[in-house]
Amino acid sequence: MGEILRARLLSAATAGAVVRVIYNRGSQPGTVREILPLAIVGDELQARDLSSRIDKTYKLEHMELAEPHTAAPHYDPAGPQNVNKQCVRDALSPRVSELQLLG
Repeated sequence: MGEILRARLLSAATAGAVVRVIYNRGSQPGTVREILPLAIVGDELQARDLSSRIDKTYKLEHMELAEPHTAAPHYDPAGPQNVNKQCVRDALSPRVSELQLLG
């Protein structure tokens, strides 16, 4: 799908068209993002993220075209919701013995 994705993004960049993609990296991997492709440089896409109105760089290898009726959640520019915030001690406490064995 890499060449199909690249061709679709190049076409959209030339036409100034919006593309819906699923980006499998970043702060919200696996979410649908509406982007305005600007240019492809090597293996990266430069595009404007329409939800945050920020120009971003995306790695093509982590991107796929979103189907019209995808079940993937939409990207939220406010950040991921329901993030379990815990301190380092709480996060590592179940692994203390393993870490001590490692030195």
